[in-house]
Amino acid sequence: MLQVAEPPEPRSDQVLVKTVATSICGTDYHIWTWDAWSRSRVTPPRIMGHEFAGHVIAVGPEVTHTRVGDYVSGESHWVCGKCAQCRAGTKRMLAILDRTDIATRGPDDPQAWFLFAEASRLMYADRNQYVADPAFVAVPVAGLLDPGYVQARAALIGGRAGPPPAAGTPPGFARGRDATEERAGTSHFVVVDAAGNVVSMTTSVESLFGSGRAVGGFFLNNQLTDFSFRPTENGLPSPTRSRPASGRDRPCRR
Repeated sequence: MLQVAEPPEPRSDQVLVKTVATSICGTDYHIWTWDAWSRSRVTPPRIMGHEFAGHVIAVGPEVTHTRVGDYVSGESHWVCGKCAQCRAGTKRMLAILDRTDIATRGPDDPQAWFLFAEASRLMYADRNQYVADPAFVAVPVAGLLDPGYVQARAALIGGRAGPPPAAGTPPGFARGRDATEERAGTSHFVVVDAAGNVVSMTTSVESLFGSGRAVGGFFLNNQLTDFSFRPTENGLPSPTRSRPASGRDRPCRR
């Protein structure tokens, strides 16, 4: 059951966005079909959705870089430092951006987007190397957020984009190389016509058009790109390896 609620008044440090376009990922499809996966993880009532774009219709008095009428996009992997996810420590990308001058730039500044993209690449390289299921492998959260390590990663942002960055080595921690083979070429676009019809398309659902199979208008994810079938590299374990558990291979990736 869907319930429509009145938009809340933004707090002093918040903005209110009227959504005009959204994207769909595999999690959204699970919830739409309300399958066993959703029933075991989602407790209604819950506001869903984590990729959207829209117009700012109200701002709090403490907001300085956003104005009413701005067209903005939202992505829940971008963090604020105040919400539950940030307080839990998932703030690697923001920590890198804190070492740049992005706070002095606005949404129309190309350099701000460049810094955002480069910090994303650095964050993803570490995420791909070290983030796995903490029930089976150690995730070096403290090392990834170590101020000296974050500063060293931020210093890799140059004046121009370079090759994809390699993962770093957090203090006191080492891992073997992730042998996962991932195809390049992420592309996403959203088209909205005058009648309000919206088409949202992503070609890279973990790989080029996912598994290559479509069901009900959705390309199925090729999540196998999140696993490495090479358990060690130079004697060090891979965080994304498959490992035996209860007589079968159990992947360590989330």
